[in-house]
Amino acid sequence: MASPADFSSPSPPLAAVKSADINLSETLQKERMFLYELRGEPNIIHCFGDDISTEKDERVYNLLLEYAPGGSLHDLIKKNKGTIPESHVACYTYMILKGLYAMHECEIIHCDLKPGNILVFPNADDNNGIHQLKIADFGLAKKVWDTELHEWGRMGYNNRCTPIYASPESLACGCKASGD
Repeated sequence: MASPADFSSPSPPLAAVKSADINLSETLQKERMFLYELRGEPNIIHCFGDDISTEKDERVYNLLLEYAPGGSLHDLIKKNKGTIPESHVACYTYMILKGLYAMHECEIIHCDLKPGNILVFPNADDNNGIHQLKIADFGLAKKVWDTELHEWGRMGYNNRCTPIYASPESLACGCKASGD
């Protein structure tokens, strides 16, 4: 007969929790919807689900996400003082493009893609220090057919974004700064 130790399984993945007051959780709920559509994509952050809890008599919406122990691509760039080897940059660019391709296949536009919204994970194969990158933070994302995207010419582009990373058409139509 096998001992109980023979039935051990790997430890469960760590989760990060994004939370908001239930009345202010629309963008988190929208993010869950997009992540559900993109589930299983290796270059998109994994969502484990959502939950509503009560904290200090207030209802709170919680989004349970894959924990990124390496922080963000912004952190990685800072840590390396902007000197990431070209071979690593090529791999990272490929990972990001694969994630964008998956998003575009689902008709999703991120609207705030920047190094701070690309998360860093250890690579299981330890490929010469190359990390696994995953696109995260879909709170500003939109569907291609979203009417807000088609109002650029008439009303001005009213999406919030990070101007330094915004597309030229977003800036030409008056992108509103998101705060980072």
